[in-house]
Amino acid sequence: MGLERVGVALDERGDVKVHDELQTNIPNLWAAGDVIGDHTESQMATPVGAHG
Repeated sequence: MGLERVGVALDERGDVKVHDELQTNIPNLWAAGDVIGDHTESQMATPVGAHG
């Protein structure tokens, strides 16, 4: 996605690192769903959507 070019912090697996409220290390930029992996212990978007 090119997120590293704008300075978004990624973990060793390539997932976007987020704070408790899903904010990235960039002000005014949040991430959710599959791109954040299991940082918040929430369910990822693809499995939840497939379950419905």
